[in-house]
Amino acid sequence: MEQGLVSVLMHRPDDCEILVALNTPYADPYDLSDEVGLIDVGRGAGWQDSVRETLAHCRAPIVHLLSPGIEVPEGWCGAAMRHFADVGVGAVAPVVVEGWTSQPHWAIAGTELRAGCRRDCRVREDRLATAEPSEVTAPSRAAMFIRRDVLTELLETTHNVADEWIDIELGLRLRAIGLSVRLEPAVRLMQTEPEPRAVRELSWPQACSRARQLEALYWRHVPQRGWARAILGRVAQMLAGSAQEARGALSARLVGRGLGLAEMLRARRDYCRAIAQLRRRLAERSERERVSQTGDIAPVFQKQPEATPIARPRAA
Repeated sequence: MEQGLVSVLMHRPDDCEILVALNTPYADPYDLSDEVGLIDVGRGAGWQDSVRETLAHCRAPIVHLLSPGIEVPEGWCGAAMRHFADVGVGAVAPVVVEGWTSQPHWAIAGTELRAGCRRDCRVREDRLATAEPSEVTAPSRAAMFIRRDVLTELLETTHNVADEWIDIELGLRLRAIGLSVRLEPAVRLMQTEPEPRAVRELSWPQACSRARQLEALYWRHVPQRGWARAILGRVAQMLAGSAQEARGALSARLVGRGLGLAEMLRARRDYCRAIAQLRRRLAERSERERVSQTGDIAPVFQKQPEATPIARPRAA
């Protein structure tokens, strides 16, 4: 963690705050608490719980989430921040170069939903020299710029989503509420070590639960090609399997995915309801902010002076 944090402190832009989420005890040997906010999110807290707790201490309208092991260069925020002048942009995905690999380096340029699973969009670093900003499905959870108020609301709707797929889920939900995700190839961050991943064998219940969640992920975001092709394509994928789903017993995967398939209508209905509520909350928050800045309807809430009684002459 310290190596990446040092790079942030060296190249921090003006008028920014740096918060560090700690899910393990940290003795602060370098006395960093004077320069950064150390947030205790609880032992073993996952990505979502860590971000939710840290957002409660954050004041900036745009946040940049960084995973441990990622180093930033000088001026890394400038090109990304310019995209947020467009109110239709919800998040910006920087390029994350895998610096521990041999040359040429591979880079992660966002994530996508392919064959019903989350996939990193991987490109060779030397092909980014002439790349232009473009839209992608989702940023990588390893590093993303995103609007704080939108992220806060989104994370209130993702309690049933595993951290493993949270980035693709956030990207797809941003699209559902009318916001885009931009890839900014000019912002290149260096990941000096691979993200740790669990390599243990899943138990039968764990493999079943994972397959069920994968199925829910797919049906929450039915492809635009239509329900008939989506169902036929998903059945073919279930029979063929994939490398990413090769953990746990085959029977657990089939049972889990069968349960997920049986629940697809309810999953889609609940998702659409959550998106509608999210749109409404964001619209209400936007209106409150507009009113607080302009004072357009402030007089409505001011106490009106009491009317003075008017004496009427009595009839003769």
